[in-house]
Amino acid sequence: MQTVENNAAHARVGTQSIGRGRAVGALSVGPPSASQPFKFFFADHQIFFIVSIAMIVAVALASAATPMLFTAATVFLFGGAHNLAEFRYFVSRLPSRFGPLRPFFLTSFIGVSVLFIAEVAFICLVHEKLLSLSTANTVLLIWNELLIGWMVSLCLLRYRGMPIDTLSINLLIAGLASVANCIAPSVFTIALTYLHPVVALVLFERELRRSRKSWLRPYHWCLVAVALALVALVFALHGSAPPSSRLAANIGSRAAAQIFNGEYAYMLFAIFGFLQTLHYCVWLIAMPIATQGWKKWSLGRIAVARERANLRSLLLLVTAVGALAVVGFWIGFSLNYETTNEIYITVGTLHVLAEIPFLFWMFES
Repeated sequence: MQTVENNAAHARVGTQSIGRGRAVGALSVGPPSASQPFKFFFADHQIFFIVSIAMIVAVALASAATPMLFTAATVFLFGGAHNLAEFRYFVSRLPSRFGPLRPFFLTSFIGVSVLFIAEVAFICLVHEKLLSLSTANTVLLIWNELLIGWMVSLCLLRYRGMPIDTLSINLLIAGLASVANCIAPSVFTIALTYLHPVVALVLFERELRRSRKSWLRPYHWCLVAVALALVALVFALHGSAPPSSRLAANIGSRAAAQIFNGEYAYMLFAIFGFLQTLHYCVWLIAMPIATQGWKKWSLGRIAVARERANLRSLLLLVTAVGALAVVGFWIGFSLNYETTNEIYITVGTLHVLAEIPFLFWMFES
C-alpha cells in the first residue's frame, strides 16, 4: 500500500515538474525560428503592407521609366501564367451544388461562351478586312450592348429581392453605360480595357474579407497608394511623346494610343502597364498567399469536382492544356511578339468575361 502511495506521489511531482518546465519554456525568450524570421519583428498584416507598398512603388517607377518595354516584358512573363492562376481560383470558388443559384451560373456560362465566340468572329472579320469601318463600329456597339445587358441579367439573378432603390441605382448605371457606348463605342471599349485590371483589386478585397480580415485595413491603404501613384504618373508623364516603333504601336492598340495619341500616348502606356502589372501581382502573388492556394492544386480539393469524376477529368485536361498554352505563349512571344500579342489579347477576352460573374458572386459569398 505504501509503495502505491509513493508511486502516486512521484507521479504528482513529475507532473508538476513537467508543468513548471512548460511554463518556463513558454516564458523563455529566444531567437525566432528559421521558418518565421520576419514574424519576430512584424505581424502578418504588417509584412503584407510593407511588401505591397514596395511593389506598388517599384511598378510605378518601372512603368514611368520605360512603359513600352516594361509592359511588353510583363505580358511576356506573366500573361499566360496569370490566366491559369485565375482559372484555378475561379474553379475552386464554385459551390459543390448550384441550388437556387443555378439560373445565375447557367446565364454566366452561356454569356461568357456566346460573347467570346462573337468577339473572336468579329476580330477575324476585321483582320480579314471583311467589314467596313462603319460596320465594324456598329458591330462593336452591339457587342458592348449585349455585354451590358448580360451584366444586368446577372445582377438581377444574383441579388433577387434587392431593395427598389438599389435596383434603381444599378439600372441607372447600366443606362448611363449604354448611352456612353452608343455615343462612342470605341472609347467605351478602351475604358473597359483600363477597368479590367481594377477588377482583380476588387476581387482580392472580397477574398480578404473572407479569409484574411486582418489584412483589410492595410490593403485599403495600399489602394490609396495605387490612386496616388496613378496621379503621379499623370502629372509626371503628361505631354511626353513616346518613341515610334512597331512594338509601341502593337501595345498601343490595347492601351488606347490609337485614340489618345501624341502627348497623351506615353502617359497612357505607363498607366496601362502599371495597372496590368498590379493585376498580375494580385493573381500570381497576393491571391495565392492570402488563400494558401498552392496547397489546393489537387483537384480532389475542389468542391464542384469532388464527387464528379467526369468533371474532375475535364478540369485536369483544361489545366494541362492551359499549362501547355503558357509555354506556347512564351515561345510565341520570343519568336514574334506582335502576332502572339494579338492572339493573346483575343484569347484573353475569355478570362476578362469570366471575371464579371465572379465579381457578382464574390460580393455575397
